[in-house]
Amino acid sequence: MKKVDFMVSRANAVILSLVLLLTCSGCDLLSDFWGGVGTQMPEYDYQIIYHLNGGLNSQNNPSGFNAQRTTDIQLDDASRDGYVFEGWFSDEEFTNHIVNISRHTTEDVEVYAKWEFLYALREQGPAGGLIFYRDEQDEYSWNYLEAAPSGWNGTSTDPYAIFGYWKESPNASCLTVGTENTIGSGKMNTDKLVAAMGDSAYRYHDGTATTDTYAAKICADLVMQYNSNTYDDWFLPSENELLAMKQNLHNFSIGGFSSNSYDYYWSSSEEYGYPWLPQMVSCILNFSEYRSRNVTKQEIYFIRPIRAF
Repeated sequence: MKKVDFMVSRANAVILSLVLLLTCSGCDLLSDFWGGVGTQMPEYDYQIIYHLNGGLNSQNNPSGFNAQRTTDIQLDDASRDGYVFEGWFSDEEFTNHIVNISRHTTEDVEVYAKWEFLYALREQGPAGGLIFYRDEQDEYSWNYLEAAPSGWNGTSTDPYAIFGYWKESPNASCLTVGTENTIGSGKMNTDKLVAAMGDSAYRYHDGTATTDTYAAKICADLVMQYNSNTYDDWFLPSENELLAMKQNLHNFSIGGFSSNSYDYYWSSSEEYGYPWLPQMVSCILNFSEYRSRNVTKQEIYFIRPIRAF
């Protein structure tokens, strides 16, 4: 018994010495065997490469598979806000729909997620308004622009308001806040205008009278309830957003916009290229025909809030 105990103890000592040797030497032997410190033995023989195209993968979908498997792989749907999942495809042109990954596959597999917009143009959006723009090229952090529904202010017509002037003091010169006219700039424009003018937009460029009722603030302050949900993310559209609303809603005789030849809608875009006093004019758009004008900010025109989501 003593001889056996001695042999076991000696064997344990040899194993312990080997472990210490490998540890102290930086595990060079293990590193060479596994391919480097921290490298793990591969879990799968083949990879599944997912091209999600803006979506999120299901946690149930594997990152690979082994050659010895006996069943086909069924992939779960991916998800993406504002879109409907159309399926997995083996090519980026979406010509070959994948039902499953065959158990006979012996190579890496690439799959592409295909999406379709949840809302169509001119369809009712989640806040009760109409969708008038979709981010087809995936350029923005949002997918849709939705116009406030007709009657959003509790009356049968859109309200009138001034644009308002920004001055740092009653007797100072008028200033601009740095707006843009592009799609996607309306929210930024509105935030800048409200931050600058607050509750005291000047009614006239050469006067001291102020008001808290002006186009950008009316839109920013709007809170609407629809289907038990609250929507408070409205803003005054930029010039090009206003144009998209005209082209995709008014031109199809929907949306409840004023269409008299003398009626215009405010945009949130100030005009900088105007030859005289650029800090005093902003862009408006006539909905009965495409006619954009630059007018002084003390004039009153229609407003229609929009939101992005």
